[in-house]
Amino acid sequence: MIRAAVALALITGPQWDSNVGRVVDDDQAAGATGVVTLLRGSLKAKPFSGHQLDLAHDAGIKVHESRGDDVLTQLVRGSWTARAGPSWWLGVKGSLKDRRQEADVRSYLLGRAALEVGVAPTPGWTLTFGPLYERFVYRPEETEGQLDHDALGAEVALTWRPAAGWHARLSGAAEAKAFEGDRLRETRGVDEPPEHPGLVLPWRDLNPVPGEARRDVVTTAAAGVGYTGDLLLSLDAWRQEDSSNSAGAGFTRWGLRMRSGATLPGQVSASLRATLQVLTDEEDPLFRLDPVRGVDDEETRSSVGLRLRRPLFGGLSIEAKAVGYFSLRDDEPEYRRWTLLGGLGYRVAM
Repeated sequence: MIRAAVALALITGPQWDSNVGRVVDDDQAAGATGVVTLLRGSLKAKPFSGHQLDLAHDAGIKVHESRGDDVLTQLVRGSWTARAGPSWWLGVKGSLKDRRQEADVRSYLLGRAALEVGVAPTPGWTLTFGPLYERFVYRPEETEGQLDHDALGAEVALTWRPAAGWHARLSGAAEAKAFEGDRLRETRGVDEPPEHPGLVLPWRDLNPVPGEARRDVVTTAAAGVGYTGDLLLSLDAWRQEDSSNSAGAGFTRWGLRMRSGATLPGQVSASLRATLQVLTDEEDPLFRLDPVRGVDDEETRSSVGLRLRRPLFGGLSIEAKAVGYFSLRDDEPEYRRWTLLGGLGYRVAM
């Protein structure tokens, strides 16, 4: 007998963005009001004994007063796990993220696929490992396809569950990225490039080395602990390093993220998320032009966010969310951005 669970959620409402253009100069930052609509759907099923299927789709639409900043983002994730024995299993997982902006700035397609082998050698311990593949396509015409790349790598994770609700995790990953474009030799007349990877400059003006393809090797190490019960709490730390033969492309990123959630009096659900990120790079202004290090503020900025939700009736709820993004390093251009969202949500589970 097939067992399945389906969940749908719709959230919509006005949003205020203090820095819709994402500029680093506070004097040039411009606020804008728009409407944000989020649609989420998930499916969990057990089609056969020992098999687990998980699918999820997230879509977000932001429509601002300044039309060039309208954004459509879609993320599809899926996994299939098959238990092959009492203490080990096989799985496949993948994701596809499609981000489109009307002005074509920061528009990209990112796909990932991985095979996973899982082993539970002793009670409370699990080890997973396997190969992975990634495809990245950056859409702005100015890049002339030079930043599109394929990546091959592997990932491994060790998880310990000492008691009900508690877990600790160590993980690592390594990827070798092969770019379709040439590596860059140096900056040529670009003293103050844009802070974000809009790449308004034609790629040919950035002094590529003909016939020498760009190659990057990215390694990531992470550790985390968490608890799931009446209170949700997790703390994760990571270090990511990109070694590149292209000028301004290599970086090291240190990160620390705390997440918590609880139910407050009055049936109010609250979740708090704080992320600290420190990014180091060579003294090369080309670094800020590289979208491979991340396009969204959630990927590259330190941030703090609070989300509140209170159910009303029949699956309807009132929602509020506030997020602030900022820079940490003294030698980085100062960056500030706040987003405030208030609206209604509707959820249904089957």
